[in-house]
Amino acid sequence: MSITGITVDPECIHFYNDLKLCHNHKYIVFAFNKEKTKIVVERSGDDEDMTYDEFIDSLPKNECRYAIFNFVFDHSYMGTNIIAQCERILLLLWCPSTAKIREKMLFASSKRSIKKALDGVQVEIQGTDYSEIDYDTVYEKATRNLRF
Repeated sequence: MSITGITVDPECIHFYNDLKLCHNHKYIVFAFNKEKTKIVVERSGDDEDMTYDEFIDSLPKNECRYAIFNFVFDHSYMGTNIIAQCERILLLLWCPSTAKIREKMLFASSKRSIKKALDGVQVEIQGTDYSEIDYDTVYEKATRNLRF
């Protein structure tokens, strides 16, 4: 539970485990329920053809969201011509600067709860505008400390 009393709905953990262990989802988007008492699954998708950029474009422009994305990318082995397909589970903390102040405060104070509930996240990205969560930024962070 966060300091604001907002909890993570158990369904969030169920969906996350389906993504992490069974690859049943490509992404999951979490939001506050209407009463602002818990974090719930807003939507999920299993479209393997969805690109990261398409996913980012689907996020609300003026509202905060927590999201999980199975980030799949090609990476060269230690600067050689050998290319490997890699994947990392990405936790996206999307809090646009245009969101309402109360929502941003709830989002920040509940961040610890969602991070604790989603065990096994490999890359965490925080963004207040699209340049902070673009593909190149995420790729750079996902490949940092990558070992083959």
